[in-house]
Amino acid sequence: MWQCAGMLISIPAFAQFKYDYNWVTGFYYVEGLKRQILDFGSDTVQVKDQFLPFAFSETNSSISDETGNLLLYFNGCDIANGRHEILENGSGFNAGIPGDFECPKNYGYPGPYQSALILPRPSQPLSQYVFYIRYDNLPTKIESSLIYAETDLTTSNGKVLYKDRHALTDSVVTLAGLTAVKHSNLEDWWIVMARRYTNRYARLLVTSDGLVEYPDISIGLDSILSGGQASFSPDGTKYMRYTPKGLMVMDFDRNAGLLYNSRFLSLVPQGVYFGGTFSPNGRFIYLSDYTKIYQVDTWEEELNLELIAEWDGYEFEGWRVLFGMMQNGPDCRIYVASLNCLNFVHIIMNPDEKGVACNVVQRALELKSSNCGFPHFPNFRLGTSEPYCDPDKVVVTGTNLLFEAEETLKIFPNPSSGDFTITSEDVMSSVDVYDIHSNKILHQITDTNKTSISLLQQHSGIYFVHIRYKNNKQHAVRKIVLIP
Repeated sequence: MWQCAGMLISIPAFAQFKYDYNWVTGFYYVEGLKRQILDFGSDTVQVKDQFLPFAFSETNSSISDETGNLLLYFNGCDIANGRHEILENGSGFNAGIPGDFECPKNYGYPGPYQSALILPRPSQPLSQYVFYIRYDNLPTKIESSLIYAETDLTTSNGKVLYKDRHALTDSVVTLAGLTAVKHSNLEDWWIVMARRYTNRYARLLVTSDGLVEYPDISIGLDSILSGGQASFSPDGTKYMRYTPKGLMVMDFDRNAGLLYNSRFLSLVPQGVYFGGTFSPNGRFIYLSDYTKIYQVDTWEEELNLELIAEWDGYEFEGWRVLFGMMQNGPDCRIYVASLNCLNFVHIIMNPDEKGVACNVVQRALELKSSNCGFPHFPNFRLGTSEPYCDPDKVVVTGTNLLFEAEETLKIFPNPSSGDFTITSEDVMSSVDVYDIHSNKILHQITDTNKTSISLLQQHSGIYFVHIRYKNNKQHAVRKIVLIP
């Protein structure tokens, strides 16, 4: 057991590798306004509102400890610990334009999506590397560089040992696509970054002794200044980059850090692009282009786009709720941020399924505050005994879902053979029941603080009850067990 930043951090004998179990989000800083943490640590995906010391623009990264307790989060300007306190020496990142203009407002660094990444330093659980992309608006061009810092959580509040160091001898890279994958030794990390205006890729190995730079690789098409997302497949054998030119898919050797066997899929029209990621089984790639979501089957000899969802025309306060960046969740779903930094999250519910069976749910979650995107995470569980993701976690879709503890709510008997009674000190307005696949199986309107539900026609197993209250207080979710 380690004492760190005023918190007890347990380093278990059998690590659980839950580094990606907390996603801290929230755009536009207003003092007294809560933002959100998506918490994947229980059977139900919880959306918790939380006062934060700063907000996030596009630059966003967070990391938890091995058991899923929030450790750090970073917005490109400041870095905070799990108690939502700025670390010692934890401000003043990204000095220069535009950081000097935006950071004092607590808005976050206005970098591109997927431009920050926190990795645990191999073999040193209380030290983390923070990688981020900094850019400078020069009179004739934009310069973008891969920068890094290191944190130390052995002190009372945690501290930043150093920051704003160049990670590469020639640090110039594209403005987006910062991602990583485990080395075949399962300890070190490969970072692969596209160079600007060339077909070269920088390679960096993150080890317990520090950073080791490898020679660039030349492969595929030239890059431009910026682009969409990049990611490795969950098994680490493939790498994809989604750019204004199209989709590039390559094989990857995790031992040597080599990209090879490049394939390219041109998109029409070019220049319309945004989010992209792999399915949990690594077969499919999902791409968003503002108004559409596509699926690409990498098992096919020729890469082809299959349209699986199209914007349904919904607008919020005059803004179109479109498709933005993507991130794989520990629950085997893919979360799609709403473009224009709106309050909505789209979800691909079954991304391992081919075609429209993957089930894209538009505006599956409505958050209390606006959100530009999510932290990007590599596969921390690659090569371990833990699965990449847990499909039995339930996300209950709907409006303003804040699943926090509610001690006055009781459901009994639980387990039950079919009939359940629900009581609460507050008047309930509706009760919904979901199975473990997030399918709604019951919707019941009520106007009382005591009601009953019957699941006699359902199969035995685990279900989730979602209660809405009449006084607009936070909604609640509870697990129930149906027995034969």
